[in-house]
Amino acid sequence: ATMVTAGVYIVARSNALFQLAPDISFFVACVGTFTAIFAATIGLAQNDIKKVLAYSTVSQLGYMFLAAGMGAYSAAIFHVGTHAFFKALLFLGSGSVIHAMGGEQDMTKMGGLKKHMPVTYWTFLIATLAISGIPPLAGFFSKDEILHSAAANHQWILWAVGLLTAGLTACYMFRAVHLTFHGKFRGTHEQEHHLHESPPSMTVPLSILAVGSALVGFLGVPEIFGVKNWLHHWLEPIYAKVGHAAHGEMSHALEFGLIGLSVAVALAGIGLATKLFGGDRGIDGDRKLAKTLGGYYRLLADKYRIDELYDRLFVSPLRALSNTLWKFVDQKVIDGGVHLGAYAAEFTGELGRLTTTGNLRNYALYFVLGLVALFSWVLL
Repeated sequence: ATMVTAGVYIVARSNALFQLAPDISFFVACVGTFTAIFAATIGLAQNDIKKVLAYSTVSQLGYMFLAAGMGAYSAAIFHVGTHAFFKALLFLGSGSVIHAMGGEQDMTKMGGLKKHMPVTYWTFLIATLAISGIPPLAGFFSKDEILHSAAANHQWILWAVGLLTAGLTACYMFRAVHLTFHGKFRGTHEQEHHLHESPPSMTVPLSILAVGSALVGFLGVPEIFGVKNWLHHWLEPIYAKVGHAAHGEMSHALEFGLIGLSVAVALAGIGLATKLFGGDRGIDGDRKLAKTLGGYYRLLADKYRIDELYDRLFVSPLRALSNTLWKFVDQKVIDGGVHLGAYAAEFTGELGRLTTTGNLRNYALYFVLGLVALFSWVLL
């Protein structure tokens, strides 16, 4: 988790350089926006509960880089902080589920865990609402500030993509909630027999993170609500005069309207997920979605075949190159050189053996021949 968020921190700390290269900053924002929606669409069709959260993390990192590219470095760091709480809670919550399921991670084989795991369910739900951007939970404040940074800089395309990503986030996360905790249990009888709430060593950290997911957003309440943005003020010395310029000027009416729109889109995402996967519908929603999206759904389930593309572009050529180097350089050149040295030593030894007869007369003859050769060399 430290490694994947370190890039956001580095960009924020290097803000002086990025301010001198506005085109590069805009490129960072575009890459972040593309990453956000690209990973969000993949998360919509994943069945492994940890893969859903993993692609969600990639998507949220895209959000962070959108803010950093817009010059809203405090918003990027704010989302790093809020995301740390609710994403840690989601991952630990999934671990609690996997523990109860005896190692099973496929959500299509879960369902109905709410009654067996109430603490895990409610804490997981809080984190899901937070990442979906539902007020007044933490994710609402940090996501709103990121979207506001794009709108205030009049980058409406980036704002629109970010808004759509917010709706997709709410949809795929509530899909995970419905498939995991609601409806009928779809696992084996043996798994159902062993379903239980996790021990306090797991539920207590979940509860602590749930409190953080609910409250940490109040560290960065937008000034439009008539309070001082404590986090922005605290980080202001690091970002010099960037803060206000990055956020631009916007009327209160427009800002409140955009806030309301982002919440409405999140609620629409939740509503769509509930309509498709809520109640006992479960995996029937996946079939309906697959039928609606056609081949595109298969593409999402295959993660846009990025793994296959990576294999074709990098893994297979490197494997072929490695085999070539092994068969030619390793076997012919390196092994051949070693074998040649061994053969030379063996041949020299065989020649030397002819002279070591153990016969005194032969040695005397060698001595005389050596003297003749030496004198001939001196005379000539």
